[in-house]
Amino acid sequence: SEVVVTGGSTVGVEAVFWGRPSVLIGPSGYDELDVVHGAHDAASLEALLRRPLPGVKHEAALAYGYYRATFGEPFVVYQPTTFSLGTFAGQHLRPLAWRALASARLKFGAMVRERRDRFGGRLHS
Repeated sequence: SEVVVTGGSTVGVEAVFWGRPSVLIGPSGYDELDVVHGAHDAASLEALLRRPLPGVKHEAALAYGYYRATFGEPFVVYQPTTFSLGTFAGQHLRPLAWRALASARLKFGAMVRERRDRFGGRLHS
C-alpha cells in the first residue's frame, strides 16, 4: 500500500513500523504519539490522500509495540497465569461466574416485574 487508512486499529501503527504512511480517522491508543496523520472529517481525509505524505517516526511505532507487548510497567502484586486469570497478592482470582450473574439478573428482573404488577406500577408498598 502507498497509504494505510484505519479507524483506530493497530494496523495503522503497524503500517508505520513497515515504513508506510498511515492516516487515522478515529480514536486509538497511538493517536497522540505523532506517528500517524490525523483526518478528523471527510475533507481532511481527502486532502491527505491527494498528496504524497511525508514519512513518520519509525521509533515511536516501536515504542508503542513494546508498550502493547508488555503493558508498560511490570506488575508488582498481580501475576497473570493466562490472558484472563492470575493471582493477586498470592490469591488465585476466580473467573467471573457469568452464568450465575446472568441467572441472578433474570431473577431480579422477574422480582421487580412481580412487585410492580402487585402494587400497581409502584415498586414498594
